[in-house]
Amino acid sequence: MLIELLVSPPASGKTSYCLKRLFNTRKDHPHKDIWFLVPDGYQATAIRQYIAEQGGALGVHVATFGSLIREILEASGNSVPLAPSALVRKLIRQAIAETYEKKHLSHYGAIREKPGFVNALHTRFSDLKRSLVYPEDFTAHTVDQSKSLQELAEVYATYQEKLQSFGWEDPEGLSWLAVEFLKTNPDWHPNWPLLILDGFDSFTKPQLETLGLLSNVVEEILITLPGDKEMSRAVHRRFLETQKALQAITKIIEVEGDFEDQLVSPLLYLEKNLGISGAEPVS
Repeated sequence: MLIELLVSPPASGKTSYCLKRLFNTRKDHPHKDIWFLVPDGYQATAIRQYIAEQGGALGVHVATFGSLIREILEASGNSVPLAPSALVRKLIRQAIAETYEKKHLSHYGAIREKPGFVNALHTRFSDLKRSLVYPEDFTAHTVDQSKSLQELAEVYATYQEKLQSFGWEDPEGLSWLAVEFLKTNPDWHPNWPLLILDGFDSFTKPQLETLGLLSNVVEEILITLPGDKEMSRAVHRRFLETQKALQAITKIIEVEGDFEDQLVSPLLYLEKNLGISGAEPVS
């Protein structure tokens, strides 16, 4: 199977196209679930409101990527509760304290109790997980690295052990579990005729792996990206990287169509000239 990719400028009708596909698929598959993923709850609310205004659509799930991950874990029978942010920070503090008690925190020892240090580690651990860097791999990588990285690796590993010992996971950890389930259960079929992802400009590595694995079992996957066919401008660099990342995980077919900017003139000019040296000021 493959992924359909629709690339066009902002406000050019991508979401409208996705909604038309949703309603057409709903007619053909009235008893199957369809997923429409968006980056955040605000966009989900807007899409749900539009669908309701059109008369509603049973079996349509408008949600974020995290909700899809939890649905996969429910189906796997390996559902794990999501750790609240307060619990995550508490476990990080405990991991810091245990590492310090072992006298393995000489570099960071002086700031171990600072709230900013806990927040910084929370961000760093989230980044590592979004990059699919597992604690054991990070520990192995830091063997010949600086003392600061070695201490970071030990706190990271201790934190992950604590999460698992309590039977909780953070959002990134849930993605790991979903990827593992999809890898080890290639015959699992969710019976979804369509999965839409609209409004995203990038994906984490676990999300990319999930999409690649789902492309083998979901009948149709449609993804939209902002940009244009050339993707030659500096402002499109992020979108081009996402496009290449998607092409690396599975076969991609680009959606053809007449998608034109619907922005008012000043905004249209700004969109087309943003980041271009020598462009005339907006009047």
